[in-house]
Amino acid sequence: MPESTRLICGVDEAGRGPIAGPVFAAAVLLDPRRKIEGLKDSKLLAPQRREALAECIRRDAHAWAVASATVEEIDRLNADLKPLRSFVLPGGSPASAVLHLSRTVCRRAERLMAELADTPGEEVSAPALKYVNRLSDFLFVAARYLNDKGAGDVLWQPGQNR
Repeated sequence: MPESTRLICGVDEAGRGPIAGPVFAAAVLLDPRRKIEGLKDSKLLAPQRREALAECIRRDAHAWAVASATVEEIDRLNADLKPLRSFVLPGGSPASAVLHLSRTVCRRAERLMAELADTPGEEVSAPALKYVNRLSDFLFVAARYLNDKGAGDVLWQPGQNR
């Protein structure tokens, strides 16, 4: 593939986290020149159409993956990490930086969900809030784990980095 080729990357999660099982996440790299018709919000699709599109994705995508993490797996990863003595800044390895960025997006969603839950007439379930919180925990722990189990973390140092 030429270096100048642009790809479309999509990431989504599913499940309800520790309330009802593990966290699941899927990622895909698509070539915009090879569009997959009907690829939108899978929750709006009939099960048969969703399965047909999944087959198209597996066939036509540059890469795809599905992974899961149980509460116990997240806690096990966290147990191997050095205790924090400072704030962790997004950075370190490229994969870790992407996970830190994903965590910030997840935390933003969590804040918006909490604000919505406090709005009269709106309803956000407690399991949904717990799930998005646990997902952001996983992204943080995974980012630190990929940074040489925390040894490669970029730590905030007052007055030295911003």
